[in-house]
Amino acid sequence: MASKIGSRNPLLIEELFYAVLHCLVDATPEPSPNGVDVPYRVGTKNIPIRAPDPDTRRALATLARTCRAFTCPALDFLWRRLHSLEPLLWCFTSREAVYSKRQRLRPPSLVDWDVIKRYACRIQYLEVHDALSSFFLGCVPFETNLFPNLKVLKWNTQPNIIPIPIDIKLIQPFFGPTLIVLDVTACGHDLALPSLLKVLPSRCPAVTTARFDFMGQENLALMDVFSRAICSFKNLKSLIVNAFVNTRVLQDVARSTQLQELCLSLQFRQPRNISKPSEISLRNLRRLVLGVPDLRQLTELLRPGHQSFRGIMLRLLRVECTTLIESLFAGLAMHPQKSTLNMLHLRTTRPHFDLLNVEQLPFMLSFDTFRPLTCHLHLRELIIKLANPISLNDEELVDLVRHWPLLQVLELCYFFPLPIRANHMTFNGLLSLVPVCPELRHVGLTLDGTEIPDEAAVGLVSKTITALRFYNSPINNQARPVAKFLLTHFPFVTSVTGPPAAIQVDRHGQEWAEVEAYMVGPSKAWS
Repeated sequence: MASKIGSRNPLLIEELFYAVLHCLVDATPEPSPNGVDVPYRVGTKNIPIRAPDPDTRRALATLARTCRAFTCPALDFLWRRLHSLEPLLWCFTSREAVYSKRQRLRPPSLVDWDVIKRYACRIQYLEVHDALSSFFLGCVPFETNLFPNLKVLKWNTQPNIIPIPIDIKLIQPFFGPTLIVLDVTACGHDLALPSLLKVLPSRCPAVTTARFDFMGQENLALMDVFSRAICSFKNLKSLIVNAFVNTRVLQDVARSTQLQELCLSLQFRQPRNISKPSEISLRNLRRLVLGVPDLRQLTELLRPGHQSFRGIMLRLLRVECTTLIESLFAGLAMHPQKSTLNMLHLRTTRPHFDLLNVEQLPFMLSFDTFRPLTCHLHLRELIIKLANPISLNDEELVDLVRHWPLLQVLELCYFFPLPIRANHMTFNGLLSLVPVCPELRHVGLTLDGTEIPDEAAVGLVSKTITALRFYNSPINNQARPVAKFLLTHFPFVTSVTGPPAAIQVDRHGQEWAEVEAYMVGPSKAWS
């Protein structure tokens, strides 16, 4: 008996075979949005549902046809992530019929539904955004949960690729106790949307991450129903709302005891007889992402007792005066001995080209502006990308960052040429960051790159920095010497970029493109 057990093929043990397939699928790298570039997008990085590449899918399909012992595990991995319901249509009709415009698709029969159920129960991640998915859902003859193991649902009733919106009522078959990530894009004036929101907390009690995009104009009645529904979720930890809301909605949503991450945009004009920002409690939140039309709305929230934030990410809809930004930073420093802040992002939604001469306006940020942030000793990410010019020299830059030894991401950039009367950072300041912040990985600066430091005077080499960004940083046609200098001191860099292509005010973008070509191109030989 022992010899028979010892000679048994280990792959025939279901648990071991699942582990092998899990390694096969997870070995395929999946592109994910960079948190530095896309911080406001709902993510599923903590949900272990990776999409296999085409070669892996073919391997899984072959295993499913090899023997009965391999069929169920291979099909589970093959079907667990779908970007459309179209593969379920193939269970009862041909691909030619699906794409044919001359003949109408027939609805599935009872026998077909038995086949569909065998595959639908394996789906864990699903996107619904096309007309074929709408046709399939319209044929569902029952209200029971067709997808009993679904964990992630991305539903778009207003996709740009089809002329007819998907009926939001068709989303009902996806609701179930296993759903933990919900991403819904719908028309804000859909009459079925309020009733749908009311049943969500009871039908999907396990949801921890939710994103809602209400397209169309403002609908106060809908937002009132929405805020009450959100408070009814018992396990919701992350909420992203792609809509402009008033402070009443913010107050209602903030009452959720489990909510830790909140992303939304405040309205510029708040209705009368509504709660003031100073009356809203945000003690439960750990990460706050806000679109702010007026920075004064936020400074009222940062009173004593609101210092439990670990991350604050703000999108400014206009250029703010220096005094308001200083008030924001001072508000974040009210309780320095209890600081838990490890992430601070401050960005504008677009470059403001209407500011032709920023030096004559009270917008310039200096060392004193950033001084209150030095109390946050656990800061890991600091991103300041504004239209406001930043006046810092190399010594002031080092004096700031030495208070953040755990810093991993640093960006101090602005969208205009270097002001004449301001202090400028240089390559010397960039090199000085290496010993002060040993964990630094991503650096973005607006600096004066016209002078390259002497190699004999500087012998610093960074082994951690892999990405460099330079906004409106002149190098005076020295692309090759600058590339050689950076490659000497930052040999592990894989990305060197100037301003985004959309920002046309920068005249140095082409020069920095040449620097990147020299540094990370196929050839690094120097003449």
